[in-house]
Amino acid sequence: MTSIVKLLEAWVSDNRQMLEEKRIKLIEKFPEAGSNMPWKASIGLEYEEILVSYAVWEMTIFQTDLLVVNALSKKTVVMESASPEDPSIIHADLDDVVRGMLCGRFGKIEPAK
Repeated sequence: MTSIVKLLEAWVSDNRQMLEEKRIKLIEKFPEAGSNMPWKASIGLEYEEILVSYAVWEMTIFQTDLLVVNALSKKTVVMESASPEDPSIIHADLDDVVRGMLCGRFGKIEPAK
């Protein structure tokens, strides 16, 4: 069985340079050797006013949490939890989020008053 944590690490490794080139800030939290939570990992992405949190874990099932917030409007744009059968879906999820960040899909919200 493929580790969802390892798949998230692979996505970060494969996309690190592109994220830097596009000026998307990356924050990683992967388990260290000997961690008491080797089954959980998360990343954060920041681009302009858009903040993204993506967490994965694998205890008895695979689970993902995606949170996209527009900091300018102070609104949650996306909040999704899933239990995917195929953990490789995280690559498509994150690729779609990055595309959305870059094209402005998450930024077209009125600022908070």
